Amino acid sequence: MFQRCLFLIQMLLPMLAMGQTTLLSPVCADPSRKQSCLSAQEAMSLVLPGSASSLSEVRPGQRKFASLVDFQPLSLTGVESLALGISEVVEIDTATGTRPDCRACVPKMIISVLEFAQGRWKLAAQSKELDGVGGVGQLRIDLKTVDLGRRRLLITMAAGFTGQGVTETGNAYFLASLEPVGRLSRTVIDLGFINTGSYSCGSGLGQEEWIIETEVLVLRRKDSMPEFLTVRTDLPCKGDKAAQSSAPLVYRVNARTLKIERAR
Repeated sequence: MFQRCLFLIQMLLPMLAMGQTTLLSPVCADPSRKQSCLSAQEAMSLVLPGSASSLSEVRPGQRKFASLVDFQPLSLTGVESLALGISEVVEIDTATGTRPDCRACVPKMIISVLEFAQGRWKLAAQSKELDGVGGVGQLRIDLKTVDLGRRRLLITMAAGFTGQGVTETGNAYFLASLEPVGRLSRTVIDLGFINTGSYSCGSGLGQEEWIIETEVLVLRRKDSMPEFLTVRTDLPCKGDKAAQSSAPLVYRVNARTLKIERAR
């Protein structure tokens, strides 16, 4: 048993050294056709060509490396086959020559959409480097997608943080468009953040302490842009005071700034 475990460890170490990209499953436009399958390593060559994928591959003068941490198929009306890739971009700690290791450190991320068309995979839309979601030097990806029509996709990522006795949770929203959005074309846009919870019970902040929960419902408008309806519920941390729920709150995407705003 010990020898078998040692053998497995020896097999896994080189894979781990190459980064998480190696461990991700391929995406196939047609599982019966091997040539339609795209591995995570092949996706990286389309998403970030020429970039180092691990610390061991960093060349002199380079200050970053990138690897896929999430790679999955997508379904979008009117598109043959899509894949979604989330890449973490790690800026090397210049003092130690290693990746940062602290509770507040989160790598940047790049969101990419790849499309299978005319017998090959190609990059269809991509974001710039965005603020990552996670902690302790790692991305933590928990995402959902909504088909908005007109070759547009809403990507939702759960996010949150704790500071000074208060825990905040919410959703970060991104719009992936394979068609132009205003002056932007074939891109992934950071739409913003909607708070979905706040917990300060026992924080000793000297204020009335509540748990605030928000349920978010995503609707699709005629222009294929998302609209968000939320209901906030205030719950007392203790005692028998009844919970209080707000009337529905409406958030829309500003067509000029392409950011989520509270509708007036």
